[in-house]
Amino acid sequence: MSTYKKCFHKRGFTKRLSLMVLLICLSGVVWAESMPTTCNEDCPAPYVENQFWTTEYGTASANIILHETNFLACSSSTYALCYYSGPDAAPSGTLKQPLPSLPCKVSKENSKLADCRCYVEAGDSYVDIHSIRNTEAYIETVRACGLNGEKCSNLISTAADKATALTGKTPTPLPTAPVCAYLQA
Repeated sequence: MSTYKKCFHKRGFTKRLSLMVLLICLSGVVWAESMPTTCNEDCPAPYVENQFWTTEYGTASANIILHETNFLACSSSTYALCYYSGPDAAPSGTLKQPLPSLPCKVSKENSKLADCRCYVEAGDSYVDIHSIRNTEAYIETVRACGLNGEKCSNLISTAADKATALTGKTPTPLPTAPVCAYLQA
């Protein structure tokens, strides 16, 4: 046994470290079970906040885009577009039709969540692979699509498929990213 291992072994470091890891894992399980899910039925997995550094610049909450393939293509009948949610007053500007206000209120049940009003849209949408905040959805998606989304249908591949179809050729579409199933649920 090396001097380094003897030193830590003699002090019980290995046993204490193992116990600490076990306690951290158990507390994570209890925490994950107490968190609300992101949907009411047919959930692929409960919501557990993604703490992975999805890019060298930080976690999913940093919203970092490095390449066009980061935008994974999802199609659905409807989805909530909450990008414009938050202010109590509608944004001002020179729009033909004024935008409605889309306020968010802190949830009474959990102060880390907000109940927001969002636009309801239909059709194609795109998810930034580096901004997936559900840990399970992120892991599944990276495994299937690669770290930058290049192995799944994305902003670049869908544009290429449309261009190929215009020439009369049959496009070879990439698979849909697993995160899209979470959006549907």
